[in-house]
Amino acid sequence: MRHHKSKKYQTSQVLKTCEVSEVSIHPTADVSDGAEIGAGTSIWHQCQVREDVHIGSNCILGKGVYVDFGVKIGDNVKVQNYVSIYH
Repeated sequence: MRHHKSKKYQTSQVLKTCEVSEVSIHPTADVSDGAEIGAGTSIWHQCQVREDVHIGSNCILGKGVYVDFGVKIGDNVKVQNYVSIYH
């Protein structure tokens, strides 16, 4: 996992960042350019996060999680490995 701090979320890089504090996104994860990821969130191996998704702060998405377009996840949520969440 790589970590970075930045003011704007950028998904065009292998390393993805968000507003105030670190977001950790594994290089094998596929996160849409249109997704919003909250500060302190970790997205692990082989996750897929579609467009118009909002993931709150301090969340954990385990290995292989799929988040469908338009889904909203609040703060401090842990999604276990291989869970699929649809709108």
